[in-house]
Amino acid sequence: MKLLNYAATCFFCCYLFSCSGQVETKSKSNDSLANEMVNAFKGKSLEEINELLKSNSEQIEGLFKLMDTRLEITPAKSSNPSSNEGVISGSSFTITPEKIIEPALNEMAKNYEFSQKIFPEGSVITTSLKSSNKPAVFQDPAGKDGSNILRSEFIVHGLYFHDHSSLKDNIGSSDNHENIMIKERKPIDSLKATVKYTYITKMEKVILDENETEKKIGKGTIKLKQLGDGSASFTYNGPDGDLLSIAGMDTQGRLIDHNSSTTNSIPSAAKRKFLEELNEVLKSTMKKIDAGKYKNVDELITDLKATLPSSITEKDAAETNSQLSNYHFYQDISKIVVYYAAAVKTVEHQVTLRSEDIIASGLSIGIGEKQSGYGIVQADGSWLIKPSFKILYAINPFYYGTCEEYSADEKCDYFRLDAEHKKMIPFEQSKLKGYVLKRALNSNLVLFQQRNIDPAKVYDNGVMDKNGSVIMKPVYYDVWIAGNYLITAGENAKTSEEEFGLYTQTGKPIIQGSAQPIGRKGNFIFIEQAGNPNDANKKYKLLDNRSGKSFLPEGTFALETNYVGDALPVSNGKSKYLIDRKKNKKADLSEYAVIKQFVGNYALVKSKAGYWGVINSTGELEVACVNTSLSPVYNDITLITDAQGPEGKQRNGLLNIVTGRMIVPLMYRGDDDVASVHGEASTTTYYIAGKKFDTFGKEMEN
Repeated sequence: MKLLNYAATCFFCCYLFSCSGQVETKSKSNDSLANEMVNAFKGKSLEEINELLKSNSEQIEGLFKLMDTRLEITPAKSSNPSSNEGVISGSSFTITPEKIIEPALNEMAKNYEFSQKIFPEGSVITTSLKSSNKPAVFQDPAGKDGSNILRSEFIVHGLYFHDHSSLKDNIGSSDNHENIMIKERKPIDSLKATVKYTYITKMEKVILDENETEKKIGKGTIKLKQLGDGSASFTYNGPDGDLLSIAGMDTQGRLIDHNSSTTNSIPSAAKRKFLEELNEVLKSTMKKIDAGKYKNVDELITDLKATLPSSITEKDAAETNSQLSNYHFYQDISKIVVYYAAAVKTVEHQVTLRSEDIIASGLSIGIGEKQSGYGIVQADGSWLIKPSFKILYAINPFYYGTCEEYSADEKCDYFRLDAEHKKMIPFEQSKLKGYVLKRALNSNLVLFQQRNIDPAKVYDNGVMDKNGSVIMKPVYYDVWIAGNYLITAGENAKTSEEEFGLYTQTGKPIIQGSAQPIGRKGNFIFIEQAGNPNDANKKYKLLDNRSGKSFLPEGTFALETNYVGDALPVSNGKSKYLIDRKKNKKADLSEYAVIKQFVGNYALVKSKAGYWGVINSTGELEVACVNTSLSPVYNDITLITDAQGPEGKQRNGLLNIVTGRMIVPLMYRGDDDVASVHGEASTTTYYIAGKKFDTFGKEMEN
């Protein structure tokens, strides 16, 4: 049975209830419905409106037909054992352990940002997670694609404007970081909020078949409506997101994956009654159009407004909608297996988000009345630059483009803002003619290069400040901000080898033409040191990215580019050891010939005898140095290789380093097999002796 998402395409239906779950708690007035209708009819003829009404009426009736589907159970009586198409090896849904989730959520909460769009009637605030700071353990913060996170809510309880005024309490909240609207038009420096995450701590499953068609799952109920011919339909009434995964089961007990699915939102009894009454009005109006009762669209709208059904109550509007889902499976099935969240936990984090651009300038882009164009709004909410630009996007507070962001250079015009004289200066009418902007480095500096006139040529980058002064000529591959400094990567003109540099933000050189890589991490600038070919440990000189001063004593180098928790491994040439953030020695690591870089809280170490083990961030040995090789530790798991078999033949397995248990026993691999690890964290996949295992060591379909 092919189901259409009627609720999603019916503008009357979507007005009445959310297409995927719970509705807003406010009651719906006839006036609001009439406004929705008027917007849908804008610019249309009576004939076009008639078609639109017909389409909506058909969709409402189609929705009723879905709701009235009778129970039809004809499960498969046999299966095809020779076919493995769609057969699932292991669990259909796996949750991440709580001890991994909690630290990841704590880290994630620290890395949100917000943006503000200013309209004539107020502002829209959007919060989002910085893409570069999304923990790998999560596929999606909204609880999709196997993530533990079912729901997230961002509750704003303090807005702080550039003019030093503020708004506090009951500002707004959004599920999964949607938009929040406020009446103020003034640029916002910062906001304070509470981030709430609800995640799964326990998963369970139930099985539905011809003998058991309905079961309670958590705080909801699932009821089988149809089963047979390789498909199943069911209704679910319960918290959004708690239904995690659906699999079919054949007569052999094998789990069968689905190849397609559809889900429709089914209204409550009160909402259905409203739709039935509305549908009668739509049919009556169509008959009047066919009979020529209306001279124009205005007459139709006036008549339709007068005949709309009574609005539903706030209580009825707040009722949760059921979901009707239909799944098609790769093979015929006799049962369905439903995985659901049996227990959840909600945690809260207090956050403060800052807009460095607005703090630096007090300026933000705004949209004019009746979409007249874009301009620049100053701290008190008035126009600094009137809305005269058809397209305008900010590169930083002092530079703007008048094309779609990321468009080709030849299609873009660039402007520098002269805030003092309240004007936008086109590059092509200034000393910046022939230059284009690539990105902001901070609120004061931008990266620029020559305008692209030869698509086959790669143009180098330079840096200019907010006044249009070039502080670094365009001779670099790239330039990055590192605290109070700039790091450059370029090419040596004589040798054509890559070289790096370190400069102040005014362009004064600190290090020039270094063949050793220079980078940034946390509060440090790191400079890789030329190493001994026989020394497998990379060494770094660390500089404080604010003062530029060396962080460690002369002759002592870091073995990591930043702290791991409260520990930093270092070496002075004679010994290796861990130091804490106060530079106190925590643990001696001199017994190890090699210390690999930490992945999370664990690092691989190699003994002087040539065998591998694992230490934690306090320097304690978690796995003894007795292994031929180990893979980096993800989710407490490492791939072990040893050579204890006959004639030194290698074996491989997966070890949980916390429990000490082999979750995949050591297995000999064939001459043509290679043990390998792909991905990291939640995406890790292991291949051992011709078999495939997921990030937690569960066997998967190969």
